[in-house]
Amino acid sequence: MRGGEGYPIGQKRLNLKTNLTKMKIEITFKDPDALIDCVADGVRENFTLGDLSEEEAEKVLEVREETVRDICHKWFEHGEYLTVEVDTEKKTCTVLEVEEV
Repeated sequence: MRGGEGYPIGQKRLNLKTNLTKMKIEITFKDPDALIDCVADGVRENFTLGDLSEEEAEKVLEVREETVRDICHKWFEHGEYLTVEVDTEKKTCTVLEVEEV
């Protein structure tokens, strides 16, 4: 008995599964608020006011947030796109760096 495209029933599914275990897939996620929100939360959770006034602390926090976002731009394009590569053969997932234009 033959399935779709002339394969014996079940064989096409098996071939597809075999091919799926030997490929790399790139997935791009888009979330315009994720980086800004997560960086702000992380910086603020790890900050102690010390002897700074609230106004001084806010300025320090703004600089720290900007510094962390600048570091993250290596992986986040325009601060909102993150691309990962899933290697189904190695069973790994890697965050890809933004390609320079």
